[in-house]
Amino acid sequence: MMTDNVNETVRCPFCDEKISRFAKVCRYCNRTIDPALRELEQFNRNTNSSLDPVTIKINAGVPCIQNHIVNDVPLSRLTYILLALFLGGLGVHNFYAGYTGRGVAQLLITILLWWLIISIIAVAIWCIIEMIVVKTDAAGRRMI
Repeated sequence: MMTDNVNETVRCPFCDEKISRFAKVCRYCNRTIDPALRELEQFNRNTNSSLDPVTIKINAGVPCIQNHIVNDVPLSRLTYILLALFLGGLGVHNFYAGYTGRGVAQLLITILLWWLIISIIAVAIWCIIEMIVVKTDAAGRRMI
């Protein structure tokens, strides 16, 4: 006669309640039972990482610049506006906020088409709109 493995229970090592032997987290005390997940949680606490387990598995063993260069200091919105006002044609404000593609586009339009007055007007309008609309940097953090 075969036993049903799904209904087997074990005791939680933390609260001593009966839980499924396949449980990763105790449903009573919310503590992680699985040693691998416990190690991952400890790693996240030690590195102040907000990455989920899937991201860590994907990036495991692969150096990732984004994980090492973390700037939690919000950018200044006033600096962004002043850069857009005085150096907007060169896209400096977009480089400051991390929008590299926009910055390169504005820089190239200004450098390559400076002799066309319409391109200068278009870039100026683009900069004014960005001064008004853009409130977050490229990483999605709100500028203060």
